Amino acid sequence: MTGLYERFVAKCNTIEVPQADSELKEDIETLSVILKEDASRHNLKYIRYNAIKALSYFTMDPDMKVRKIAISTMEELCAKDSNLLPQLIDDVRNSLQKLGHRGKDEQNGLKPQLGLALKGDKIMSDWKSQGGLKDIPIFNTILLNLPRNQISENLWWIRPGILSLLDDTTDLRGIKLNGVKLLGTLVDRCFIDVSDKWISFKETGLFDLTEPMVRNLCYYLPPTYSMEDSISVFEAVIPTLRCLYKAQYDIKDCKDMIGAKILSQILLQHVIPRIGIRYEKLSELVISDIMCPMIRSLGETCVPYLQRIIFTVGEYLVRDPFITTSKSLVNAIINVLESVIDAAGYDNERIIAHQYDFLAMIIILFEKCENEGIVNDLILKKLKALVFRLNLNGSDIESMKHERVRLNKLFS
Repeated sequence: MTGLYERFVAKCNTIEVPQADSELKEDIETLSVILKEDASRHNLKYIRYNAIKALSYFTMDPDMKVRKIAISTMEELCAKDSNLLPQLIDDVRNSLQKLGHRGKDEQNGLKPQLGLALKGDKIMSDWKSQGGLKDIPIFNTILLNLPRNQISENLWWIRPGILSLLDDTTDLRGIKLNGVKLLGTLVDRCFIDVSDKWISFKETGLFDLTEPMVRNLCYYLPPTYSMEDSISVFEAVIPTLRCLYKAQYDIKDCKDMIGAKILSQILLQHVIPRIGIRYEKLSELVISDIMCPMIRSLGETCVPYLQRIIFTVGEYLVRDPFITTSKSLVNAIINVLESVIDAAGYDNERIIAHQYDFLAMIIILFEKCENEGIVNDLILKKLKALVFRLNLNGSDIESMKHERVRLNKLFS
């Protein structure tokens, strides 16, 4: 048992940011079982504690299976051993305090001493060289397991710790975005759907400090940033923004903020016009994984943005001459149109007023796909379903069928 602990710790110590390869995956599964069995002994000897710390490195691992094993094991260990969490807190708190954090007033003011930025970068660089990156997943473990009644007494170091990571300018994916994820974990775990008996989210002051910082990351787009970096940004930022709005506002105001800030201001006015379909994976993520679910969750709250949705989707996606080079993007666009119609509901006067705009996009997509020979059963089925939805809302489909024989396949 001790041999496994030592081998696992030694291997993790040689890696700046441990990620589970095939060998480590086997060790993690074995270690998880052994540590759970050993937890009842309340034994925090040096080597075992280091093995637990090393296991917590994988609570933010890219591999979902590994991440779940690490999170569930740490949860069980923290529940069974009351000494574990305080010891983890001491280690992480002492590490993060080396970073410090500039006050909000200083950040917003003029900075004639430009050397301050270089000094901050040097501090962050030294912190990383001393294994600081490994403290981020331990921080995550603490936030996942910190009892609700202990939030307020630990907020004095949690808040500046997260802000220090968000402030970083040296490592977007390794530090800054992990700071975003930690913020999301804190808000989701400690302030959403829980009693305000101990402390409310508004009392922490975190929203005003962090929301603008997190939201501004949505402007990290190609070509200034790589497509891979932008994908990482959106995967981290959007869930955290939603958590922030959900914790800060009531249900109605939360939907209004998500619609105004994320859907309209970020996605429709900035992101889609800038990236179009030029960066396929990023475009597909934004349209399929972010925009469609957001529209469905907003429901009728998205109706005020209907005209902007139609213009943006039509101008920057449907109209693009190269849209047919990607069937997945064609399907994503169809899903957006379907989401809008479903979210607004049948007989919605705004949908009826724009029914021919929808119909025009459907026809253009159909003809482009047919001209390129990529109309498969799935695309045709989805387009016909959209026509059916519009027909229920009173579109004059019959006259168009007679005018354009080529559309019979679509309208049949």
